[in-house]
Amino acid sequence: AGTTTLYYWGDVVRDIPRFANCYDEVAMKALGWPRNCSPLDDGHIVSAPVATFGPNAWGIHDMSGNVAEWTVSFYDRRDAAKPESDLTRAFPLMRRMRAVRGGSWLRDLKRIRSASRRGTGPVLDFHDYGFRLVSPLPEK
Repeated sequence: AGTTTLYYWGDVVRDIPRFANCYDEVAMKALGWPRNCSPLDDGHIVSAPVATFGPNAWGIHDMSGNVAEWTVSFYDRRDAAKPESDLTRAFPLMRRMRAVRGGSWLRDLKRIRSASRRGTGPVLDFHDYGFRLVSPLPEK
């Protein structure tokens, strides 16, 4: 998104509850899952309604946290520094790992970083993953 900061809103961790829903102390106490959590309270135990948190520079909400975005881009776990490749450039479709980005309500502060990504196959499902529907802007 053209930023060089840890998060799309900057580097300030204490601002996370204004911009992202991640695994925090309130969720940990309610769910009892022993894992790293944010010391902050974003007001939600699990997922939050769309657009609860502040948008990025383009006005797009929920780019960090809430529900991790399963993308169309391929993911190569052998070299996470490689750029993601576009879906239209490779086959077979159903057997390739896809990039998951943006973290979720179940992930810690490291996973909601702008640069964080991991991969998963299309046959796996998780209760904290989703995808974003995109439509071109209407012509003026």
